[in-house]
Amino acid sequence: MTDLNEWLVRAHAAWPGLDAAADGTAGLRNAILGLWSLMAEAPANVRDLYRGLDEAALVVQADAAARSEGFQPLPWPCPTPEDRDAFWRVLAVTLRALEIRLAALSDGGTIRRGEQCRARYGGVDAYIVPLRPRHRVPATGHSFRRRGLVGLRVLPLALPEFQMRVRFVEDPFDRPEPGDGLLMGAALFTDFEFEIEDTAGGFLIRGATSPDHIGRIERAIRRADGDGCLSLMLPELTVDSGTLRSIRDRLANGTWEIERLCILVAGSRHVDLGAGCVNVTTVLDRYGAEVAAHAKLFRYNEGEGPHEDIVLGDTVEVLVTPDAVLAFGICLDFCNMAEPSPYPWLDVDYVLVPSCGGLSTMRGHVDRSSELLRTMKTRSLVVQQHYGPHPTEAPPLGYVLARSGGNAPLAEELATSDTWMLVRL
Repeated sequence: MTDLNEWLVRAHAAWPGLDAAADGTAGLRNAILGLWSLMAEAPANVRDLYRGLDEAALVVQADAAARSEGFQPLPWPCPTPEDRDAFWRVLAVTLRALEIRLAALSDGGTIRRGEQCRARYGGVDAYIVPLRPRHRVPATGHSFRRRGLVGLRVLPLALPEFQMRVRFVEDPFDRPEPGDGLLMGAALFTDFEFEIEDTAGGFLIRGATSPDHIGRIERAIRRADGDGCLSLMLPELTVDSGTLRSIRDRLANGTWEIERLCILVAGSRHVDLGAGCVNVTTVLDRYGAEVAAHAKLFRYNEGEGPHEDIVLGDTVEVLVTPDAVLAFGICLDFCNMAEPSPYPWLDVDYVLVPSCGGLSTMRGHVDRSSELLRTMKTRSLVVQQHYGPHPTEAPPLGYVLARSGGNAPLAEELATSDTWMLVRL
């Protein structure tokens, strides 16, 4: 728990350094990171004061502060609640003013390299990404993390429980402006079979097949490309290493000519890295190049039964496209409600999750998707191949959760026997 007086002293002491750092685009990014981090570390009941700040007044005050030289002095000391309210307001106005100053110095061009938005302050590393959130508009009553910044994202490389890796990908296809949904594709497989290996530590999936497996993937890719999808996702453990090589080769050599699809979330696979196996989802661009690779953070473990014999990942992959910021997970990374999740407060537009399991797994995904909507208005897409027991003799092929708002659906309502689904999120 953060002590209020200690935090006030620390914030007051940091103020001159933040002011001095805010010079030029790189300096402004560093100052924004430092001030944002300072506010994020405030005691929860102080951070909650942000909900009471009037948005219209905040805009006017930030605009005036952005035209002033240097930072406004902080009220000091702060013996009364009124003084602390004023202290917090100065921080809030200054953060918005720094954002305005940075926008004035930026050319608004496409981000092609991470170096264009790297920041460091006080030992913290992050990306300050100038991409307005697609699905939320700042309003009075919203929390600090939802509207502390309006058109920037702070993506710190160290999370409370995990690390974050941020990568950037170009997308020459023009997609809808923020406020509109983006098209995404989901594919499932019929007559699907796993090649399961029993190990001393549990089990591994060594192969994944269905009739005309690569042909089905090709048809899904061509359909997603024809519809202009941002992404196509295949379920967890449905793309083994051999299939992945075939996909990459066909995309790279032009056998599959893709024009509009931005990324393929190529399911996931168990792969041996020498010091153990990981369950990893590989994200490819339209040319077959790897643009992200997320190793599963939580392993499958069903009571006393055999568990997934994998080494646990420690990093959340985040991909920045010109139109949206995406994070990735694999099955339990998202649906595990027993432990704190890295996703609810990430400033991303979408979390994309290949999955494998039954109704109980999908219920966890629904619960997590509701949490993401409450916190950051983040939308979720989960594509889950069915595996395991089912209450009827004819189980579905799987489940597709495309959560953009509204009441939480029942997991049973998400069951489908379609091999292809087009969703707008």
